[in-house]
Amino acid sequence: MSKILAPIPTVLAAFVLILQFFTFTEAQDVDVRIRINAEKAVTADVTVSVNVTNKAERIWFMDQYAEVSGLLTERLSHIYFYDKPGFLIARKSLQPNEMVSLNNVGKLAYTVDLTPRPGMFAAAHTSWAKADGGLLVLDDLLPQSVGKTAKVSFELPVGWKVAGLAAQPVAVPNVEKAVFYVGSNMREVSSGSVKLAISGEWQFTDGEAASMADSIVKEYEKAFGKLAEPNVIVRLSKFPNTVGLGNWEGDTRTSTVTIVSSDMPFKNQSVQRLHEQLRHELFHLWIPNGVNLSGNYDWFYEGFALYQSLKVGVGVNRLSFADFLDTLSRAYGIDDSQTNRTSLIDASANRWSGSNTTVYARGMLLGFLCDIAVLEASGGKRSVTDLIKAVVTKHSLTTPRTDGNTALIAIFRSHPELAAMTERYVSGSEVFSMDAPLLQAGIQIDRSTGVPKFTAVSKPSGKQKKILEKLGIDNWRK
Repeated sequence: MSKILAPIPTVLAAFVLILQFFTFTEAQDVDVRIRINAEKAVTADVTVSVNVTNKAERIWFMDQYAEVSGLLTERLSHIYFYDKPGFLIARKSLQPNEMVSLNNVGKLAYTVDLTPRPGMFAAAHTSWAKADGGLLVLDDLLPQSVGKTAKVSFELPVGWKVAGLAAQPVAVPNVEKAVFYVGSNMREVSSGSVKLAISGEWQFTDGEAASMADSIVKEYEKAFGKLAEPNVIVRLSKFPNTVGLGNWEGDTRTSTVTIVSSDMPFKNQSVQRLHEQLRHELFHLWIPNGVNLSGNYDWFYEGFALYQSLKVGVGVNRLSFADFLDTLSRAYGIDDSQTNRTSLIDASANRWSGSNTTVYARGMLLGFLCDIAVLEASGGKRSVTDLIKAVVTKHSLTTPRTDGNTALIAIFRSHPELAAMTERYVSGSEVFSMDAPLLQAGIQIDRSTGVPKFTAVSKPSGKQKKILEKLGIDNWRK
């Protein structure tokens, strides 16, 4: 029988039950209890009670998320089904995509093996835990289609806590977006509207990290407006498996940011890497999390996140203008070497089938070209930042749900300087034509070594100098 259904054995007496009960003004679709067992391999005993208000008829369990597989077949033990009075009616072992009827079902119970999945990507995007803590992502712990809202309670080992959670149970408005950080070694520190939950030893202080996150949020608020979800929590932890220096993965859901990283050899490198991680992931609080857009428009919210992150890095003197151009040069080199070329829309749709690099490299380059085009057309009065703000404003969370690609193409086409670019690169799959647009901005491509390198021209014209200044060429001197 599943451990969650049996009396708690004496060997688990060290566990503390931290459930407190509160009255919810609205019924939730499901009641969830997650009990962490950290004695040997860390497991989560999960029970799901199906409320009478829940309209779900059939459920299934996720086995693959992006590039992570085996979430069902390699993690879940047998699933027990109980009727509404509480009697066992079935015990099943499910296959991927197998649908199960909820007719007469009142409760499910099962055990999830939280051993970290292989690969770096899994550490930031799926549930895992070790003896001192981990990450719980409700979307891969709960059945799919069981309901959107949940009331969640945790039963944790002695010394463990849930970051940012003052009381239980907690009402979850969207199961798909809910992430919880649990463990015994987390330090929590706040700065402004940002709360940081940090574990592991780093070459920067917790206060430095929290202050950095808060300053970046403020930079983006100046650019795009106040957050719809203002209470930001950032979890920074080491990889659960051995990973080389300088690697990281991030995930941002609603106002919850997860960064799983290895450190850098020296403090200045470590601080720079953290700033880069935060610039990228905190951008996602606005795009895509702050807009009501659907579908696969990853080319925009990932590619433009990378580009805007570079601009902010230059703007706050974390990056030199040479670093800015060097990063874009590498992206151009990656894209220039591609043989099987697809549109950005198609690349986004097939991101997890080999097009991830295309989405990032081409998306960032498009952001750069759009910035130059808007700066040139407006005489330096507007930039790609204004374009992103227009997306945030026009498609805020209070507006009707709209397909992301349709909405973005409409906005791009409303700017004459972007119309041709949209057809050639977003809808089309043409090779990026960079020389002429870059030269408008006072930037040339040096191909003498066989590897393209972007550099500023030595004697820019007045118009070129104005665009270069807007891109940040003189920021380092201020």
